[in-house]
Amino acid sequence: WKFRLQFLSEARFFAVVDKKLFRGGLLDRFGKYIDKIGDLKFSDHTPWSKAPFNIVTSKKAYDNPSDYFGTDIAKIIKEAHSLQASLYWVRTDSERKERKTLETRLLSNVVLLNWLASAIIYFLLCILGLFTAGWVWPKNLRKQVLAVGIRNDESFAQRESKCKCSD
Repeated sequence: WKFRLQFLSEARFFAVVDKKLFRGGLLDRFGKYIDKIGDLKFSDHTPWSKAPFNIVTSKKAYDNPSDYFGTDIAKIIKEAHSLQASLYWVRTDSERKERKTLETRLLSNVVLLNWLASAIIYFLLCILGLFTAGWVWPKNLRKQVLAVGIRNDESFAQRESKCKCSD
């Protein structure tokens, strides 16, 4: 009986630890926060005057596309976020609202500081991920690292056909 009681008490302890830390606990919430971190881009080549991007008309719609558009369009707009695009929308919104130059500069500096803070956090997570076997890497970075060495057969076949043509 002693062994059974000891086993049950140990099992209960591990069940409590599992519930507190992993399932809905601290580590689970931390992991979900990390996975929400998207790719960090400095610049992009998004044509904001062409479809589907031309439906964005304000910085608010750019910042929170899911509040203004359907999920598919919102996802496309969210993927186009970058420092360059954010600064573009600050300038465009400032011109539309006829803001003063000082106010526009202040908003641009806020965007720049937010991007720098995100870059520092992303960098620290990357460094920390080296010591935790990638556990704290953002989801997209984990996908990219795990995809290294996996070749896409179609693109490989296209490169091979180009090489044969040039010979």
